Amino acid sequence: MKSERRIRHRVISTKLILLLLLVISCIVIVLFVPPTHIGIILTFVTMMTLISYIVSTYFFSKKRQIMITTFVLIALSMNYILGFELFNTLLLLSFIIVVAKLFPNKKPKIETDE
Repeated sequence: MKSERRIRHRVISTKLILLLLLVISCIVIVLFVPPTHIGIILTFVTMMTLISYIVSTYFFSKKRQIMITTFVLIALSMNYILGFELFNTLLLLSFIIVVAKLFPNKKPKIETDE
């Protein structure tokens, strides 16, 4: 039992350290590296997606975690390709909200007649 607690504590501290490193890396990229190459921009999009995934593991269920991460990835990619368009961003956000409402968290109870 104690070893499980140690492993869980180690995983949580590893997530926090990874999150801190990703945030610092994003700050460095934004402040000091000019976005002249597609590799730099894709690295930033990937890091922001990872940050949203790690942060959402602490606050949301697995389904919401995947939806938030998908939204961040698609929104940042779409904004890079098309430029920021408010209408497209709102449509994407609406789509994610509808998908979240269509797939509820709770499993339906199956009633048996016995």
